[in-house]
Amino acid sequence: MQLSLGLLTAAAAGSLASPHLARANTTTCKCYADQSCWPTDSRWKALNQAVQGRLVNFVPPAAACYPTYGSATTANADACTAIQANWTNANWIVDQSAQTFSNFWNNNSCSAAADKCGDKCAQGLSPSMIVTANNQFDVQVSVNFARIQNLRLVIRNTGHDYLGRSAGFGSLTLNTHRLNNIQFVKSYTGPGNYTGGAVKVGAGVLFRDLYPAAKAEGVDVVGAESMTVGISGGYVQGGGHSPLSGLYGMDNRLILFSHAASDNVLAFDAILASGKQVQINSESNSDLFWALKGGGPGTFAAITGVTVKTHPVIACTGATLSIAYNQPSFWKAVAAFHNQTTALVDAGIYAAYTVTKAGGLTVRPFVAPNITIDQFSTMVEPLVSQLATLNVTYTLSKVVSYPTFDDLYHALFSADADAGGGNTLLSGRLFSKDDVTKNGAAINSAIGDLVNAGHTFVGVAVNPGHAVPDPDSSVSAVHPVWRNAATSTYWKFEPPACLSEVGRLEALQNLTRLGDALRKASPGSAVYANEGNVNEPNWQQTFWGANYKKLYDIKIKYDPSGVFWVPATPGAELWTLVDEKQLCKSA
Repeated sequence: MQLSLGLLTAAAAGSLASPHLARANTTTCKCYADQSCWPTDSRWKALNQAVQGRLVNFVPPAAACYPTYGSATTANADACTAIQANWTNANWIVDQSAQTFSNFWNNNSCSAAADKCGDKCAQGLSPSMIVTANNQFDVQVSVNFARIQNLRLVIRNTGHDYLGRSAGFGSLTLNTHRLNNIQFVKSYTGPGNYTGGAVKVGAGVLFRDLYPAAKAEGVDVVGAESMTVGISGGYVQGGGHSPLSGLYGMDNRLILFSHAASDNVLAFDAILASGKQVQINSESNSDLFWALKGGGPGTFAAITGVTVKTHPVIACTGATLSIAYNQPSFWKAVAAFHNQTTALVDAGIYAAYTVTKAGGLTVRPFVAPNITIDQFSTMVEPLVSQLATLNVTYTLSKVVSYPTFDDLYHALFSADADAGGGNTLLSGRLFSKDDVTKNGAAINSAIGDLVNAGHTFVGVAVNPGHAVPDPDSSVSAVHPVWRNAATSTYWKFEPPACLSEVGRLEALQNLTRLGDALRKASPGSAVYANEGNVNEPNWQQTFWGANYKKLYDIKIKYDPSGVFWVPATPGAELWTLVDEKQLCKSA
């Protein structure tokens, strides 16, 4: 039977129970291009008609640097030169249809890097087909097609992800990058007992778009450190920490920032696995509303838009700190900094920092929203005194009060936050204030081992519970440890680009092994799901803790057949990725 345009759009309109729309393949695995269950050309044509020509066969962007891709001649010297110049440019990466921030997840099979693997451009672990959605209907039709045809569906907004969650071999990839509408309102009138300002954004809106728009509107939004993060994707759905996380308000003050981006969400627009178009908020699909706020990206529904709170613009005080590595008391100085993070975050301060052999400890920057220069100087004085006692060489920049967060951002944040295009893998750890107080020595020792071995250690000192305690996890689905956090950290692991299947497995095993000491040093803690190891041991509890059972049940309720699958998210254990390619139901 052919899948006509009429039948496909009928499914999008809600006629989903028709027997002629039964699955084309009923095996225990998703369907791939080398199998007889793969959609016929006429079915792909029907999908392409439905999305008005926005379906394409995926061709890696670096194919221009090779003679051929498949049976097509792809060599183009001028295009290749441009691609090579932009290969690590985050703004270029996010604008591609399926490029990943870490090329490990496409197996470096068609690379424009100098150390490209061989002289052939191959599919590797990349998708087969791409729909670049222009509207919610395109998303709806694509979800229906993937469900009916039993295809692996991958939702890709920016690719700003180091866990391989926006990649998938042989998949139909749904790119939401063009859903980029931004609409501000002065007074929100929807559900949620909130009447302040808000902004509704499409799923493709990045903070490089939203920050300038908010500045022009005269408001602030709780957002990411990196400009090329998309607000509606993994950021909000994974929790989302922000440089503005530390600001809180008392009853007689108008300004109140919540910790996480997810705490600021008022509503989602989405397509369910069934193909139904829904709005999700505190009154409609309230269980799903809770789950989408930090419960894991891409696994509950296809998000087409999100509405979040806006806040009055406030002044921010900022500074930077650097401590040279090659001095006897360096690690004592790092310990002093970590010991002080509990007091700093309790004061509402955010600190983004990096520890490396080449650069030592760099805090770039401290962000102190709604805190004066004198107040900030008093708050960091205990740290400065300890550094002086240790007789270490350090540089604390001039403390400056900026009229807006936007001014501070452009003055102090490092452009390196938006680098991509390498072979980077991440593993992380979220340290509670109790961890820092009770296990600080063991944590510091483990960090030292990682850095001394050549790895980059990255962290943000932030305490979401300072603004939103949420003791019963009623506000959002993020791990409860977040509400007592001192620092969220990760470290970078850079395996070689050209690896065999065995070599890739060994790299992932080494990544996990490197985290053992920090897991042992903080046995009851957690990992930020957006900056962790996709193979994290006991990931269900480590990413979501006591919230996991509820999240799993919500996943089964809204997506019982596994239309959406993302590794290391609720319900992912129901499926197994065989040899990094074929997705099959777990035995």
